[in-house]
Amino acid sequence: MKLESFFFLGVPFFVFSKDELDLAKMRTSIPKIQFMFLFGSIRQFLKSVKDTGKIIYGKDLLRDVKLSPSFSDKLKLFFEPFYFLSLSMIVLPFDRKLAMKHAMKISLYEEEFDMFLLGKKMKGYNKDFKNYKKFVHLTSGTKHLEKTLKYRKNYNKMRPMTGEAFSYILGSYRFVIFSWLSSVRN
Repeated sequence: MKLESFFFLGVPFFVFSKDELDLAKMRTSIPKIQFMFLFGSIRQFLKSVKDTGKIIYGKDLLRDVKLSPSFSDKLKLFFEPFYFLSLSMIVLPFDRKLAMKHAMKISLYEEEFDMFLLGKKMKGYNKDFKNYKKFVHLTSGTKHLEKTLKYRKNYNKMRPMTGEAFSYILGSYRFVIFSWLSSVRN
């Protein structure tokens, strides 16, 4: 099983029934998702679904739900990227490209997390990047995200050397720390 599918990273389609999601208590009855929310923020996940998801059939259960981060959400949003960046470092000696892929994904998720912490609507990586630059005043963060978007666009052509991949992953660690601190301060 791939790491991405286990943690629903980049899952384009997911269905919740009304019985599986308790919005009042911010809980779910789906075991795989319950496990995921031990480490991640259910409010951030639902905010992402609310802002970027589409209702194909049925009632929009999230329309009237206010989703602002709690203290535990802020802590989870700080630590969550480090789990995956640590996995990137473990994978690095075996597959540099895959290690960079996870670091890129986490850098983009950090941008999304920051937009959530700032209470801004999420619209997609490229549009969020423009908003990110307005609200998070970090030159190094902006440069890292520009590099991430460039790598993402050219991912299939990438042939990273070990030093390049290692440097990018370390830059991702720095980006997560300073970006999160900047968002929490605002």
